[in-house]
Amino acid sequence: MIDIQTLNKEKLITILDNLFKNNFIQNEDGTFPSGRNGPHDDEETSIRTTSHSLISLCFLTINGLEEYRCKASRAIDFLLSNEARPMSGAFFNRKNPEKDFSNGLVGQAWVIESLLYASKTLNRSDCYDLALEVFNQHIWNEKYSAWHLLNVDGSSSSMPHGTFNQQLWFAYVGLLFGQGSKPAELSLKFIDKILPNVEIYSDGVIYHDSVSYNVKINLKSTIKHYLKKIERFLGREKLNKRSHSVGYHAFNCVPLALIRQKCPNSSFFKSNKYKRIVEVITDESFLKEVELSKFGYSYNPSGFECAYFLKDKKDFFNKKQLESMVFNDLQIDFKKTYDKNISFARMYEAVRCFSF
Repeated sequence: MIDIQTLNKEKLITILDNLFKNNFIQNEDGTFPSGRNGPHDDEETSIRTTSHSLISLCFLTINGLEEYRCKASRAIDFLLSNEARPMSGAFFNRKNPEKDFSNGLVGQAWVIESLLYASKTLNRSDCYDLALEVFNQHIWNEKYSAWHLLNVDGSSSSMPHGTFNQQLWFAYVGLLFGQGSKPAELSLKFIDKILPNVEIYSDGVIYHDSVSYNVKINLKSTIKHYLKKIERFLGREKLNKRSHSVGYHAFNCVPLALIRQKCPNSSFFKSNKYKRIVEVITDESFLKEVELSKFGYSYNPSGFECAYFLKDKKDFFNKKQLESMVFNDLQIDFKKTYDKNISFARMYEAVRCFSF
């Protein structure tokens, strides 16, 4: 039985190896079992679980477990297939007919992230080429320094996607293409123009509904805009979104970690606002809120995300995450989860602590 009070690279390799042998079995077509996206409860395709798992498979391969190279290749073959992008637009991530099938910008960012990791670790140029193709299909709005949503059929939303964390994640994967690339150049514009305007609570938690731009399209949207401002002034809107925001705070910190690494001289990382975003992560009240939030450990693996963000406190935050899990004979279970398949796939977030 492995000691899982803390997590290091060797323990993670053992855990992931057992995960793919005993818990989370790859299908013949290269996919992994699909799930539902936590409290949002949308039925997803296998794109997300396969993308997340691809990173774990690559990690195992480059750390000496060569048997996972074939599994990684099969996952890649699926992501490069017509089934994954049936209309040559966005990856088909979500089945809810009342929402977009792309799962916003973040659904595409997750696939791009995995393809770029596979390209780098397994020397697969075809992964890089597809990631670049899909990224560049997303329309960039110069006026608002933000990206439009790309639909599965290749069409785009009329205005940029309005959710801050989704724009932030897309900016993060843009930087992964490397300095001097078009995606990275656009990401730097977002970082310069939009990142400093993120809304936070007084303790530093990023407000989940912080928009990436402000625009008035018509009278109806103008009225809605001012009603929201009134609600914010009264504190009601932020109060209602507090649990949501707490559960996603560490999720926002993942892209912030890479952006901080790539843009250390950005004025944002010297601001009091950023200082508060960092400091709240070690606050006991915040940690208790994360445990109570339905968007916390039962969906977002905040312990792994915090460990990546604050690498000097890696053991502490891994311990918090590992306490939400159960290990029996090296098989993984969860004390509380909305969907086991999503939780299995999101074990890849621990890989960031030792590989990214």
